[in-house]
Order: sequence, then structure tokens, then C-alpha cells
Amino acid sequence: MGSANQGTQRIGWKYSTPLQADYLNTFIAGFSTEGLITRPAIDIGRTSSGADITIHPFSLLICPEDTISTLVKDEDGNYLKQKMVKITTTNDVKISITEYTMAVGFEYTFKEPAGTMQSQWYGEIVPLTPNKLAEFNGIIIATCQVYKTPDEVKHYSVTTSGADISDFLLINEGWNPQKWFSLIHPKRALASGIYYNKLEVRTHNDSYKGYINGNSGLTLQTNLTYTLNTDVHPINNPDGIRGFMPKNYNAFKLQSDGFNIAECSDTLPIEKTSGGIFAIVDATSVNNRTPDGAFTNKLKIKPVHQEDINIYYDQNTLFIR
Repeated sequence: MGSANQGTQRIGWKYSTPLQADYLNTFIAGFSTEGLITRPAIDIGRTSSGADITIHPFSLLICPEDTISTLVKDEDGNYLKQKMVKITTTNDVKISITEYTMAVGFEYTFKEPAGTMQSQWYGEIVPLTPNKLAEFNGIIIATCQVYKTPDEVKHYSVTTSGADISDFLLINEGWNPQKWFSLIHPKRALASGIYYNKLEVRTHNDSYKGYINGNSGLTLQTNLTYTLNTDVHPINNPDGIRGFMPKNYNAFKLQSDGFNIAECSDTLPIEKTSGGIFAIVDATSVNNRTPDGAFTNKLKIKPVHQEDINIYYDQNTLFIR
């Protein structure tokens, strides 16, 4: 939290009449999960100590940390989130990062900072190292990667891939929020240091868990991840931290027999694919292995929709069209 108004924030609860603000915060809660409502464009400028990044205007939904009741749980054992706030920045925000910055977060609380008027405190955009990330309770708005070439030149990539995304935005992008594909979340990437070398299936912003019925029967699928190829290469990947995919276009399936790449190709279309494909990963810019291109958080991950078919009987013949 801070009294600096980063990005000229417009905050939903700040009404002149307290009753209106309290009602609105309660009213929004439960309509969507927390996370970005829009994905901000992010510019990067290298500096002697790291990089300055410019985050262009965006919107998000966040549940203030101090409004989550740790005493009240729902039937599934989840803590009750009583209030949610919509925050929009209307101007650019510039922050500095280093090679140890793993993510960029946004935190917000209703608790009033000492000596600051209620109308003069705002959310704070903060760079997160692994230690800070482990204790962070806000929204992840961007992931950060750095690549150091053999001659010690550092290249940075900061994108919204892997961030916390609201159900509002997921639906708008064509995903089913209960089953969507993403770069691994920063907190779940901590196990491998500060490197993003995995993709994951999510349910909202948590790891996926669900029952699937099909040719292999009724199965429970959980914690579905895909690890990229991180083989060491003396030029393209000297430290073994950058990941590459089999082909430029990689079709992932999620069926009762498991989760994996079903087919892949360097060009589209991919013909004669199997069933259950729900996501396509465009690794064109990553697989070229240029210093500014080969970052996992630059993968383009899109939902795949099934073709509508018409099935009917006619004179004891089954037609599928």
C-alpha cells in the first residue's frame, strides 16, 4: 500500500457516501475471480542496473487482503472473500526491475496507512524477487525473465503471460475459466528457482483439478504441467534456463487418458488431429532462439474450439456431418 497514486488510479469503492462504497464492494464480490480485466502493454528499457519497465493503463479486480475472512469458510472449505474492488490505471506507470525480479505484483488493502487520509491511499505496483513473492498476497500482473548472453549482455522480457487473470477476461478471450492453459504461475514456479520452464492447466488461477470421462473411463486429472526442453546449448542456451518447444505450433489435448501434446507442426494447418484438443501454443518467436525472442513468457497460448457436427439417423443409417 502507498499514498503515491501510481498510474492515476480510479478505485471503485471511493464514493463520497460510505454506504454506497460498502454496498458496491460487497455487490461485486463473487461475480468474477481476481485478476487482470485487461492485459497492459509493457515496454522495456535496459539500464546499467537492470531495466525500467513502463506499464500502460489497465484494469483489474482485487480482493483487499484485510477483507478475506479466515474464520468463515464455504462448503468446499474455501475462505470467504467478502469484498472486491475494481481498479483502473489511466496513466502509464514506470518501475525498475533487476535480473532477480521474478514478477510484478499489485497489492491493495482497506487498512488506512498511518497519517494518510482515506481518499489518498492507493494500490501499489511492486517488483517481486523470489523471497518477496513467497509472502505476497496481491495480484500478479506480469512475469519477468532475463537472459544473459555469453558476453554478459542481459535481455529482459516482461509480459502478462502467467499472471492472475480474471474470469471476465478469460471468457472474453474464449477460454473456459475452469480449464485453461497458461505459463506456470510465479508462485508455482518457485520450486525451480526464478525460471519459467513449465506450462500448466489452470482452474481459474489455481492448478487444475477435475474429472474427465472418455475412452479410458472416468479419471481424475490434477496438477497438469508440461516442461519445456531446456537442454544446454553453448550459444542459444548456455545456462540451461530457457525452454523451447518441439515445433512452432503445438496442440495440447486433455482427455481421460491424460494430458500431453497431441500433434505439432512448424506450419498450419495441423491435419488429422486427435480429439480433446483444447489449446494451441504458438512458439514461433520462442523457437527462433534469438536473445530477444526466446523467452517462455512470450509464448502465444490460445484456446481451441471444437467444430460443430451434426449427428442423426436416417433410415437406420447414422450420419455424421
